[in-house]
Amino acid sequence: MREVQVTVLGNAVTPVEYQEAGPGYPTARFRLAGTVVEFDRARGRWTEAYTDYYTVWAQRTLATNVASSVLLGEPLIVRGTLRVRGMGGGGRGPATVDLLAAAVGHDLSYGTSAFARVSRAKPGLGGDRSDTGRRRGAGRAGGGTGGPARGVRRRGRTTGRSEAAVPHPTRPS
Repeated sequence: MREVQVTVLGNAVTPVEYQEAGPGYPTARFRLAGTVVEFDRARGRWTEAYTDYYTVWAQRTLATNVASSVLLGEPLIVRGTLRVRGMGGGGRGPATVDLLAAAVGHDLSYGTSAFARVSRAKPGLGGDRSDTGRRRGAGRAGGGTGGPARGVRRRGRTTGRSEAAVPHPTRPS
């Protein structure tokens, strides 16, 4: 059977949980809520119909970058493989829906985002590395190495990004 590839738009409803599953094998997970909006003909406007919840899983470099970039409540676009695990409680409990992420990004229809490329050092290569801190740490606290970076305060919460003055609405106008 072929795996189902999906793209889901939603908001992070839990903080990212980051851990090392083994040496050099980081994983991250968080819950994503995608609300379905339908047109109500009787009222003549769009209304929220229901919300789907997904557990998003990321591995390796994507896990490290997700942990450094995603905060609670942020609008996201996640592409990956959909996995629905069976019903619990003798077939009566809710199914668990996992999304094994291949790509995660901010939904820019709700705000702005700043991208900072993370460079990886290659063992055995010499040369002048005097500017690697500027490249790697451009706009980030912690320089983007060794795990998730955090540190810049914005509106009472901690973020690894430098968009301190950018408003971050939860819904479009």
